[in-house]
Amino acid sequence: MPGMDIVQLEYFLAVARSENMTTAAASLHVAQSSVSRCISRLEDHLGVPLFDRRGNGIALNENGKAFYPHAEAIIREMADGSRQMKEMRDQSLGRVSISTCAARQINQLIIRHMEQYPDVLFRQRRCTDSEEIQRMLDRGMLDYALTFTPLSEHDYTWTPLVHEKYFVLVPAKHPLVVRKSVSITDLDGVSILINDSDSPDHIEDQFQKHGVTPRFAFIGNEFETLGPMVERGIGAALISTLALYDMKQGVPLENLAQIRVLPLQEQLPRTLGIVSRKHHYMSQSAKVFYQTLVRYFRDIEQDMNLTANTGAM
Repeated sequence: MPGMDIVQLEYFLAVARSENMTTAAASLHVAQSSVSRCISRLEDHLGVPLFDRRGNGIALNENGKAFYPHAEAIIREMADGSRQMKEMRDQSLGRVSISTCAARQINQLIIRHMEQYPDVLFRQRRCTDSEEIQRMLDRGMLDYALTFTPLSEHDYTWTPLVHEKYFVLVPAKHPLVVRKSVSITDLDGVSILINDSDSPDHIEDQFQKHGVTPRFAFIGNEFETLGPMVERGIGAALISTLALYDMKQGVPLENLAQIRVLPLQEQLPRTLGIVSRKHHYMSQSAKVFYQTLVRYFRDIEQDMNLTANTGAM
């Protein structure tokens, strides 16, 4: 009986993910009959069926679910090995593949890094779904990801970067400016302006725990609009550490004097971290940028702590 080969494992994973022979064949650019024969040979080699066939659909059975992580690990190890050999043939070749939920904060950092290392290929993805991030890390599609959600410590390394705090932005002549800080109860009935990346659902949940239902007046994706809205008295902006940093970079200087930053007394815990898969091969270029990210975000946190203490943009 022929042994198991890499092609069989690749076809197996494609069918398992799509749960459809036709879809899997299309993604592999081969005929459906080739996929079907390959899966049959794999099952013959293992001596057990891996799928339950139901009409036009196909799904992993208990055997298949048990075999899946082993097949995925073999494919990942092969990809890592091939990549490492390629980079050893050409030491100038490097690649950094990253997913981030804080793209705005690292765009300029990537530009500066690329100027310093022009031979490095950057692949940046935007993904906030934990399961999708885990899948891409497992398949070697990502070196690491910036995320607010830690993954299993057994298989992944998650390093905290920024322990975020929340701040309230009000006009310079607002009654709250006499305070050194603001409580959630102070915001009861106040029009709240928030950026979508600052997790409105998380904010609403935390407010309700304190007996307050936030009155959201604006939820958007453009940091540059929050400053002018606050300045004109439309509402108070509730923003996180990273959003405040981003705003400092983007709001015109003439507007900054019209805004006051007040720390929120209650801690609404949210931590940005960097996650990578244990025992995953990482190029020297990826390792260098990893350390660059760690230093960069820790500098941001220090800068924002100073902002919180001074109460000024």
